[in-house]
Amino acid sequence: MTVIAVYSSKGGVGKTTLAISLAGLSASQSCRRTLLWDLDPQGATSFLLGGEKAEYQHGFHNIETIFTQKLDPKNFIIPTELPELDLLPADISLRHLDAILLKLDKRKRLKKILHFLAKDYDRIIMDCPPIVGALSDQLAEAVSLIVVPVPPDPLAYRSYQEIVSYFSEKSQMTFALMPVFNMVDKRRITHKQAMEREKDWPVIPRTCLFEKMAQHRRPITTYAPRSSASLGLADLWLTVERRLMTLKL
Repeated sequence: MTVIAVYSSKGGVGKTTLAISLAGLSASQSCRRTLLWDLDPQGATSFLLGGEKAEYQHGFHNIETIFTQKLDPKNFIIPTELPELDLLPADISLRHLDAILLKLDKRKRLKKILHFLAKDYDRIIMDCPPIVGALSDQLAEAVSLIVVPVPPDPLAYRSYQEIVSYFSEKSQMTFALMPVFNMVDKRRITHKQAMEREKDWPVIPRTCLFEKMAQHRRPITTYAPRSSASLGLADLWLTVERRLMTLKL
């Protein structure tokens, strides 16, 4: 089992759409048994994959109890419409997750939960909230790869540099960071300049097709498979898989 976090300390960078897309490709393109774990209390990933319907039907609540009461996370997991892809949904109780992790004072709580899930999944992909703190530290202990979406603008690039600095100071970097240019408009000069500066970063173009995810309630690669965004995401997933193989050597 390999854990991938889609994370940024900055909001509005496309974490949710990227996490859903990568999880969908893990299940469909790589035929991996995949769990998408929504850790953001806003629950956008859960909404887009139908998680809020399951919460209404089955009475899911207080997802934070996975951390505080050591409840079996499998009780909250639901299947999605995509074969091989399950969802561990979020709810508003996760708004206090960082404070809860600090109060518990258990650095490897997240890692232990993931280890418990390992026998059922080949890949676990986490959509993380835009915070820096206890959760960030636990990610450093638990994941193999952190994918950081970076829209090619100065503020987002600065945020990425701060993430690199933060993790370098807080851990021994036993995981890998993978920055990805996200929501790219190649017509914009600042975007062109950013891509020229970091030529090796994967690029996912901006497109209105991502907005339609709220209508289709599934990854963009399933309803617009030949779009430039879907092709870019497929290439990105291949890059992720190759990177993971390198990390295992």
